[in-house]
Amino acid sequence: MNVKMIAYTDPRKFIKSDMFANEYRNALHVCATKSLTEAVRTAAKKGDYQGPEEMVISAALLVGRLLGYWSQTKQKLFQYARLTEVIREARSNASEEEKQILRAFRLNQADVLQTMRILSEVNESPDTLSQKVKEPEEAWLVKLWADLEQKDDSFAKIRKKVNERWRDADTFQKDLHKALRQLLKKSVSKWDRKRILLHGFYFITPIQHKIFTLLKQAGFELIFMNLYDPRYPAVFQSVREFISSKYGWVDYEKWCLEGGGDALHTFGQVFASSFLSGGTMAQFREYRNNVQNVLHKKVYDNFYEFLDEYEKGLKRDKGDKGVTYLSPSHQDLNDRLKEYYPEMYQNERHFLSYPFGQFLFHLHKMWDEQAETLVVSEQALMECFSSGWLFDAETNENAKDYTSVLNDLLPFFQGCRTIEEWEEAAQLLWEIRNNAVRPYEKHEAAGTASDRFHRMLENPFVRFSYFNISIEEVEQVIRFIKRLFSIARFLFEENGETVSLRSHFKRLEEILNDGIKNTLEPEEEMLMDELRKRLLDNEEDETFLVQDLADAISFYLSGGLSFDDENDDENDDQGCQERIFPFQDIDGKVIESAVNDKIIHVCGLDENSLPLSESALPWPLTRKTLESMKTNTSLYMLLLRENLKSEISRYLFYSFASFTDEGVVSWMRNWNGNEVMEESFYVMLLELDEQPYKHDPCVEEMARPEVICEPFEGATAHFNHYPDEAMNELLFCPRRFFYSFLTKEYASYRKDFHLEFLFGTFVKMLGAMTEASREQIEEQMFALFPQWTDLRRKLLMEENYRKKYIQNVQHANRSKSSTYEGVPYPFVQKQFQFLLHPGTYQNEEEIAEKWKLIFGTGDDVREAFWEALSEEHQPMLTATPSKLCRFCPHIDECPDAHYPIDDDLREME
Repeated sequence: MNVKMIAYTDPRKFIKSDMFANEYRNALHVCATKSLTEAVRTAAKKGDYQGPEEMVISAALLVGRLLGYWSQTKQKLFQYARLTEVIREARSNASEEEKQILRAFRLNQADVLQTMRILSEVNESPDTLSQKVKEPEEAWLVKLWADLEQKDDSFAKIRKKVNERWRDADTFQKDLHKALRQLLKKSVSKWDRKRILLHGFYFITPIQHKIFTLLKQAGFELIFMNLYDPRYPAVFQSVREFISSKYGWVDYEKWCLEGGGDALHTFGQVFASSFLSGGTMAQFREYRNNVQNVLHKKVYDNFYEFLDEYEKGLKRDKGDKGVTYLSPSHQDLNDRLKEYYPEMYQNERHFLSYPFGQFLFHLHKMWDEQAETLVVSEQALMECFSSGWLFDAETNENAKDYTSVLNDLLPFFQGCRTIEEWEEAAQLLWEIRNNAVRPYEKHEAAGTASDRFHRMLENPFVRFSYFNISIEEVEQVIRFIKRLFSIARFLFEENGETVSLRSHFKRLEEILNDGIKNTLEPEEEMLMDELRKRLLDNEEDETFLVQDLADAISFYLSGGLSFDDENDDENDDQGCQERIFPFQDIDGKVIESAVNDKIIHVCGLDENSLPLSESALPWPLTRKTLESMKTNTSLYMLLLRENLKSEISRYLFYSFASFTDEGVVSWMRNWNGNEVMEESFYVMLLELDEQPYKHDPCVEEMARPEVICEPFEGATAHFNHYPDEAMNELLFCPRRFFYSFLTKEYASYRKDFHLEFLFGTFVKMLGAMTEASREQIEEQMFALFPQWTDLRRKLLMEENYRKKYIQNVQHANRSKSSTYEGVPYPFVQKQFQFLLHPGTYQNEEEIAEKWKLIFGTGDDVREAFWEALSEEHQPMLTATPSKLCRFCPHIDECPDAHYPIDDDLREME
């Protein structure tokens, strides 16, 4: 018998087994996952695993080397580019209904390509699939796949290699030995060329099943090794199902059971007993009362509480245990953590982690397939500016220095995508500045510190971010945008109809070297070399439509061509420094944590987390179609995995709850747009006592330096010339005062929410201070806000042009005055400053007194200002967050700001 199965009940003990030093010392050790591979190697380094470390490899590496060119990034990139071409050609002759289907294919193109690759690997073709499909989307899959194979013969080649060439056992053995020589180097001589250990396969992918079957047919002895406890069939059903004679392996009755099923008094036993068909509550209680491992349950209200505790872990004392974090939501959590600790992810070596990669990515995304022209989005433009790779050789300016200018201009340029739209809007901005804004600019600069305050008080347009930008700066921004489009045209239009990857890459290097004064950072040089290595070789390149190739490259740069569960060894050893690992890595982490004496913390275990719900079915194939193809045993592995995904989740959670000596489970009540979430059903079964998050204010107090050391008397000289309006801001919020006057000349608004208030104040001001009719005011306001739709402007006019509002402004201007250095200014300018009018929030006791000072003038304001300032000890001044934060121009910059969405929750608390 050349297939065996060794079932063990504790992976931590099994890895120390003498058999790896004796009976199976010369066997090849293939692990199911990268996590398990790393764990076995770690155990070898610590002396716990007695087999040769160099003989331990992952299944992904083995299969990838065997398949050769098929697994290379370049091959996938070419296939993706060809598929883009095929979909575009199909759309040109399709009906409107068919175009909608093809649009879905375009949006899910990576999944479509992955489906075609999986099917090809297990000897399916467009012809065989056409006899099985029923749905319109499946029929289109067949057609697109057939068209793709007319342009790309790699699919036919892989079918021939796996299903014809390797049918000959000698040929397969020869290819296997070649792959292992590449992987094991000199250590390949230690292999006995007979036995292969298959470790940890609680499910098997189609290509793995195909390769294992070929190994069996070629005469190799396959020894499966897997966690299995016969007392809990409902937890281990996936193992029992996948490793059975139905699919070419060995039935349970012939398995070798290691360890005798000794009782493990753990939370895993408690969890597994919940799925016993004959289990009783008394039995459950007995298990629960006798657990010997330790699990804590923590609940956080939101991500910030989780982050606070995570940060405390980073500052742990030398003697404290380390913590390994895992989560079913690892990707989302890592994305959030990266915002706070980017330095921890430097070893990812991902192209989009660097400005250079961002620039290349957005450059390749500029071709709009629908419009058939070059476009750029606001986000892409911001990232291209901030990358440092956009340079104007004529003016010797770098766009990186104009990022904040662009940010202030963007509200006016809403909806601009093409260069023509940008130029047209820039011309319109110049006309508005010249005709509407300039008449308000009356103050003659005297070169004194008070000049800025006169500009602020006389000109309501300074409150609009885009009217605060000089014409020269606007012209420079447009020059940068023209330069970006010029670079894109060089790539997309001047290359001719088709281009090879080599010539396209050469153009890229020309662009990056042309006019850029700074050189690549060492990490970026390394990335560039890696890009050359992966995408270029000595062979003659195929040619593609440049927009198709660009689309494929941008998708590659975003990491989209590293398919899940695929034999792609190129990403196996990139030193990714994920701080929160996928929950599926638990198979290796329980071993690694035992070896290194670490705590395992599984976070994000809310009601939407476990059991895992992600489908294993390849899009757009349906379950019905796959069932009709079950004679293809390798392909059936997909459907089997889909049918057993709940059982697979149980298996993984049991591994954590059983083989973690000390662990933590946690979740956030409010996360990813979901509110008041409960814990996962799996966590609920453990009946753990809840440990609410406890905020430690001492941590913040210890970290709060008293930086303002200048004597208060010395500061008075600096602020003496400030007008009441500036002092009003400190009374509104000291942090707002800091941002408005200590980091810039004065504050301006750029959010649409704020600009709508300014629109309304302008309407009321024109109605109160001019003789203009409503029609004339409407005409002026429409001209000032060309970026908004007619409907939006009409609604705002309706809302604000009311007799009552206009009379209130007239009354305020008559009854209150504002004078600075002897120059009178209209009181209404305060509404441009604060967006609100003096009557707002008068009925709210908490705000009313403060409001009088905010809209006040004279000695009371100045006295309150000096008193508040004398109590400040913070470098950025203290924030006083409230529901007024929504009206602050600095809400996006202030880390302490309260957002409207949170106000209701705070009131409930």
